[in-house]
Amino acid sequence: MRSKNKVLIVEDEPLQRMLATEVLAEAGYEFYEASSGDEAVAILLEHADEVCFLLTDVNMEGTLDGLALARRVSVSWPWISIVVTSGRENPSPSEMPPQAIFTPKPWRQATLLQQISETCHSSH
Repeated sequence: MRSKNKVLIVEDEPLQRMLATEVLAEAGYEFYEASSGDEAVAILLEHADEVCFLLTDVNMEGTLDGLALARRVSVSWPWISIVVTSGRENPSPSEMPPQAIFTPKPWRQATLLQQISETCHSSH
């Protein structure tokens, strides 16, 4: 079993995704990136044993928006910590999986990195 130390970034806006991946790369994290919930599930079906943290936008194209993705991840891969983010809406607690955290955009780099470091057991 591979170690669970990668982050999955799910963001349909290329500039937002690039910002998140740059922050993670500078902090020394490895990551996967997806532009939709459907693409994220495909990555998780193959690599979930490596992922410790999911950062997903709410509003995305495809059959799964960020909230549906978060709910699926919380059931199928319960060890993955989830942060849901949006610049447009704040989901109600009933829309969020129990352990998920909501962070409005623009999210703070230091806060995101702290959330990841508290979750992902690696040398960071």
